[in-house]
Order: sequence, then C-alpha cells, then structure tokens
Amino acid sequence: VGLVGHDWGAELAWHLTLLRPDRFSAIAALSVPYLPRPAMSLPEALGRSGPSDLYLLYFLEEGAAEGELDQDHETFLRRIFYANHGSRPGAPPSMRLADNGRLIDALDEPPADFSYGPFFDLADHLAAFGRTGFGPALDTYRSLHRTWQLRAGWADKTVEVPALFIGGEKDIVLDFPGMREGIANMIGVLPCCHPPVLIPDTGHFIQIERPVECAQILIDFFRAHFTQVGRPDV
Repeated sequence: VGLVGHDWGAELAWHLTLLRPDRFSAIAALSVPYLPRPAMSLPEALGRSGPSDLYLLYFLEEGAAEGELDQDHETFLRRIFYANHGSRPGAPPSMRLADNGRLIDALDEPPADFSYGPFFDLADHLAAFGRTGFGPALDTYRSLHRTWQLRAGWADKTVEVPALFIGGEKDIVLDFPGMREGIANMIGVLPCCHPPVLIPDTGHFIQIERPVECAQILIDFFRAHFTQVGRPDV
C-alpha cells in the first residue's frame, strides 16, 4: 500500500511508514519533509524562541483559536487559502496575529477575481467545518508534544520504504526553521529516498494549485515503485 499525505497528513504518513513498513511500502509527502525526531517538541521549541503571537502558539491555546475562527468560517478559509497561494504577490505572510489578537484580521483579503484553482470548491470546505467547527482540526496541533513523546521509542529508526517529497517553491513551510535543510538532507537520511521535487511558483496547497502536475508526479512515482516489486497494475 502506498501513502500520500499533505501537511499534517504528510506528518501522519511519515509516522505510519516509520512504525509499520510491513503495511505501507511507499510514501509520497506533500509540503512537509521527513525530519528525524528533534531534541525537543515543536511546541517546546516555539515556546522558548518563537514569537508569542505566532499562529501555531495561538492554536495551542484550547478554546482561543476556535472561538475566533468558528465565528466566521468563510472569511478565514477564503483568506488562509489565498495567503498560502503561490500567486499571491509580495513576501510570504508572517502568520502572526494582528494587533487586536486575531488571526483573521492579519490575513489579506483576496481580490474579487482571484481563482484558487480549477478543482477548488470553497463550499465543500465550509460544509465540512460547518459540521465540526475548527476544534478537531486544531487538536492536531495540541497533540504535537504527545506525539513527539510517543515517538521516542523509534528515535533511532528511519523510514526505509521508497519515499518522495513534493513541495511548492513558494510554500511558507519552507521558511520554517530547519525545513530547507531537512529537505536537502532527506536523501542522506532515508535509504530509499527519491530526489525531492519543488514545483515553481507554487504555494502550500500544491494539490490545489497544480493538480495535474502533482498527480502525474505521484502516478510516475508509485507506478515505478510497484512495477519494480512486481505489481505493474498499480
């Protein structure tokens, strides 16, 4: 079985292939590369050195972020997808809170004629978060320290199955501490790592901005792997 994950889905996919290489025989990760277990968890590191108004630290405060975001799903989703789009002009967004302590107010409003991509439907996202609110999604951030603790037993292990990283050259994740170095080091860290692919003029949501190109890269990767192991039907 091959795995594909984006952002926190990529992080989950890395963990699954690390823990169960007998079940998952290849992985393609979008936006988030494989990083060996660090000396401290991300919340710990940001708590020591990160700006106090960074969005991730805001998300860790149970009740705070969902209290804001659940008041206006549409404006937040519209702005967060635009903020992370490769065609947005200017420097990458800082993802820090506005002076009034709100995240939505710190994000730019997209132009009226802006297009997210040919297969993007904001209504689908609104329907999903309308059912659940943002709390369950934010719990992913709140489990980061616990996940780091649980991974201690595999700190000396690495992902051994064929692996591919796909990123956008304008993805703000690449500017997070250690990310570019992590991508550059993946081939040396992972024994079956393919050369990373960075798509030009593309932001964080690669599969939305470049759906055809991204799909073809994935098809070629998995087809090559499964053909090599005697499964040309994939």
